[in-house]
Amino acid sequence: MDRRKAPPPIPAKPPREWYIEEAPPLPQKPDGRRTSRGSGPLGPRPVPRRVPPRRKPVGELARIPTTSSYAPSVVDSPYKPYEPKESGVPYPLDQAFERMPSPDRSDRIERSPDTPRSSQLSFPDPDSYSIWTDDEVSSPTRMPALDSWKSGLSFKDLPEELVPAPAHTLPDLPGLHIHQSGAISVPLDLPQLPPMGAIRPPFDVEQLTVAELEKCTAPWALSGVAQWIDYLVSAIDAEFSLTSVTAALAKLVVFRCPAINWVVADALARQAMESLRQQGFCTAGPDDALQLDHSLRPTGVLTALCGDGCYSPKPGPGCYAPRCIRDKPLEPEILDELPRRMRSQVSVSRGRPDLEMDWAGFWGIKPDEVDATALKLQYAIHELIMTEVAYVRDLNVYVDVYGELENHPSVMADQALFCRQVFARIRDIISVNSVLSARLQGRQHQQGPFVGGIGDLVVQWVQEAGEAYNAYASDYLASDVLLRRETAASPALREWMAERGRDPRLVGVPHSFYFSRVLPRLLRYKLLLGAVLKYTPESSTEHGILLEAQKKVDELSAQCDAKVATAQRGIDVDNLRAHIVFKSADVTADLKLGDRRRKLIKRGELLRRGGFKVDWITSHVLLLDNFLVLSKTREGQNGKAFYVTKLPIPMDLLVLESADLDGEVKFGSKLTLTRGVPVAKPTSGTDGQVTYVEQPKDVLYPLQITHIGRAGGEYFLYAKTSIERERWRDAIVDAKRAHSSSAFARNSEPFRLKLLSDQFRYVEGDAPKLAVPTPNTVLHRCIGDADPAFAVARSRVNSVEAVGNEFLAGLEYGVYRGSGNHAAWFRVLDLRHVQSIRVVEEMNLLLVLADKALLWYDLGSVLNAKPGDKNVPLGRRLNRKKRVYHFTIAYLRDRLVVVYVQQELAASVLKVVEPVRSTSRTMNNIPCVMSFREVDRVHISGDVIGVTPFHFSMIVHNSSNGFQYLSLDVKVAQRFPAQSLGLGKPLAIYRISANALVACYELGCLVVTPTGEIAAHTPITPFVCVAQSVAYQAPYLVAVSPELVEVRKMEAGTNNKAPLVQVITGKDIRLLGTVEGQIRLALAHPRVPGIQLVVAVVGNEFVVIDSTSSISGL
Repeated sequence: MDRRKAPPPIPAKPPREWYIEEAPPLPQKPDGRRTSRGSGPLGPRPVPRRVPPRRKPVGELARIPTTSSYAPSVVDSPYKPYEPKESGVPYPLDQAFERMPSPDRSDRIERSPDTPRSSQLSFPDPDSYSIWTDDEVSSPTRMPALDSWKSGLSFKDLPEELVPAPAHTLPDLPGLHIHQSGAISVPLDLPQLPPMGAIRPPFDVEQLTVAELEKCTAPWALSGVAQWIDYLVSAIDAEFSLTSVTAALAKLVVFRCPAINWVVADALARQAMESLRQQGFCTAGPDDALQLDHSLRPTGVLTALCGDGCYSPKPGPGCYAPRCIRDKPLEPEILDELPRRMRSQVSVSRGRPDLEMDWAGFWGIKPDEVDATALKLQYAIHELIMTEVAYVRDLNVYVDVYGELENHPSVMADQALFCRQVFARIRDIISVNSVLSARLQGRQHQQGPFVGGIGDLVVQWVQEAGEAYNAYASDYLASDVLLRRETAASPALREWMAERGRDPRLVGVPHSFYFSRVLPRLLRYKLLLGAVLKYTPESSTEHGILLEAQKKVDELSAQCDAKVATAQRGIDVDNLRAHIVFKSADVTADLKLGDRRRKLIKRGELLRRGGFKVDWITSHVLLLDNFLVLSKTREGQNGKAFYVTKLPIPMDLLVLESADLDGEVKFGSKLTLTRGVPVAKPTSGTDGQVTYVEQPKDVLYPLQITHIGRAGGEYFLYAKTSIERERWRDAIVDAKRAHSSSAFARNSEPFRLKLLSDQFRYVEGDAPKLAVPTPNTVLHRCIGDADPAFAVARSRVNSVEAVGNEFLAGLEYGVYRGSGNHAAWFRVLDLRHVQSIRVVEEMNLLLVLADKALLWYDLGSVLNAKPGDKNVPLGRRLNRKKRVYHFTIAYLRDRLVVVYVQQELAASVLKVVEPVRSTSRTMNNIPCVMSFREVDRVHISGDVIGVTPFHFSMIVHNSSNGFQYLSLDVKVAQRFPAQSLGLGKPLAIYRISANALVACYELGCLVVTPTGEIAAHTPITPFVCVAQSVAYQAPYLVAVSPELVEVRKMEAGTNNKAPLVQVITGKDIRLLGTVEGQIRLALAHPRVPGIQLVVAVVGNEFVVIDSTSSISGL
């Protein structure tokens, strides 16, 4: 007979008003802040602050103890901050040894590995140290001061009476060594710094000094240049690249020849480096790193750098030699100082020579007297100069004629804005191009009639004109739209523009010609430079400079095109905001068109079937960067309007299901599936005659998209050609990728995914159909580009639990164990239809719900099982004959219990059992479970599908009655909350604060008080999806449906709905468990059919919630 005493029954509490009890409050500090649990009565222990090491100042003295028995101290850090007690007070001798190591480290204290730390040694009494006075500082017997930081300190510097005794008389300190020189050294256990070469900074050309530039005595010789480069690499501790050395060589050229143009200097530097590279002296390694071959001595001469710097002296503003490469171009102010005769030849913009005159007519030269190639070259250069003069003249005329609008009475709305965007920008263009025009004319005056080159002038101009042209390109389209709109609306403006158009300076040219004169000029530069480059010898320095000029002009043109494209997208979005009309409130959505980040990616006409599948509807599809809008085109009062009849699809909820379906033939109102191209076949009863079937003309190519939200639907959009369908597919995929990349870059995703396993496959026929994959989403970033490993099982994953670094997975036919993604999984328990598993490590217990039976196992035996073991871990059944549909582990009144639900006829039986500990323990001193003892049972009408335990009570999830409050004292389930909300099946309830709980249903959630009352002024938050399960990881609520996971931020005490902050899409998504806040999911692989992924939802502690995202209002 078992004489063990049964535990006392749970005492019944007196009747009182029921409520959800709170957990014991955390202790509070005096300032009101709560301490963390498990940190002790005084809260978490403060972390000591690390004090950075301090170098000893030069000349700082040491303090010597008065006693002759000196025992050096051993410390962890070789440097300590100097804290004098009085003015001029030095520090102890033991600190002097620690603070002042010698360069050769021959006299430092060394310690063997078994030497005790400083915390284990005794230090001398601070009172035993004497303090030096000012008279003793100059004493010859004192310790000599250090001349520099690198100076060392040894016993040779000490008086004889202070030299330590031999080793056998010293204290017995393990690891203490005395060298033959008399120096005591103990090695300090400190981390070693990485080598300096690994953390060297990149070479900065701007830090080259005059002394370093003067080291190159022969810059005209490649051998001298090579020696100088070798000197820089050896003398400067930095990372050198081929680009930085080229820039340094260009700086050397300018330093040696100050009058040279920097563009020419850069071209000479590139020419010299190319010659050195061809001879093998220098090469570019990985990441453009410089690699030198010191055994080679390159040869060659830079003829441009030979001599004293010029062909003739410079008494005037310009050089007497027109072909001098070291002469800078004439500036505009220098042009004004030229004699009148020269200025009349140069200032063609003032109307003296004819701008349409060619080069030969301009200079009075017969074309037959000049070589054909040279003639074409001069024609091209002359055309560039003359068109530049005409370009500046036209801009000046435009500002002079139409610029009076700035001072004219208002004839248009936003007149000041228009003048600022147009005339102010054009004046900046005139300023920079006048400089180029003057320089070109100056070069023409210096070297004419045969101009040697203009590439350096163009390169220098591009560097100066970039800001002005980019600013003009940013405002050009907005000014054009404003001018067109106001011209159509304001008769006064039209009359004023017509009056200005009759000005004789315009010579009959309309306003639009001058208004759009700037941006086409950039394209003209490219053509003109190409013509000059075509007839320039490739061996000349000018050819390389022209290539650089053409490259710079292309870069500036691309920048302006990007600015115009950005402005065009903004204008398109503004036009949409004025022309979009929603059919009703049911299809209304905040498209956030006022956000400057909005982009209209693609728009066009696609066909779709009507509601009754008997007619065709032409949909005008608008693909924004945040929404996809299906609309119909209508004529409105302000022109064309877009009538939105379907709910716009947010980019987070848009799924491209397929884009490769077979084409369908349109015959009136019927669709016929096309089975390829018709084949011509001979008819029966004829002499081989062939009947040709006419190929259908109206073939449509479907594009299947889905709004995966609860209020969405599935749409088939038909394109007229397969190429058009491919363009729409690429546009949608790119839009989704850009949307995900933008959210990742802004760090606005509260959760990331971590791959745990990809080694489980679906049973044949159970795998879901995959959508078109979209790169760079949360799921794709999780799996990367790796292919799935070899599958270990074909079964549906139902539950996953973690035990340290091990994982236990519950499948349809067993429990598998593994260590994550890269380890092999194997079966440890052979069971059928494993629904759920739970681990209780403190009791060495594993609970498994398999095939409606609740089993418990010894956790250690399961974890120690090996593949192929014959000794299978044995489990015991917790329930008898009745089926178990749900179980959970809880701590009721500080006692570990297991709560499980059985079905009996029309009622559910809720049983509470407690594990009984065994007298034996595991090797880790963990108690084992011998059996289970029934604590209580409660009969509840209806179908109980879940239980949420609290400290003294629990919440029952009843499929017919919603949430019900249950106390084991009263054993009467009461509705919680009392109102019927109509939100579907109850899923879970969580505590979000001391006085608030969130009740989650299939269709939404709401905040309630611990007494079951709905919080005042708190609306119901509807879910985007139909949730099948929920989880809570403070402060985020995660709702899981088969196609999406929506994350909402729960904030107690607010009167607003819980905002939607993240959406994760996929196929066949299932919640596997939420133990201790660790959320795990199973879903289909997005790229490989038939593969299941097990992922963990990992919180992002640095998240920045984006309140302007497309899902913020859902």
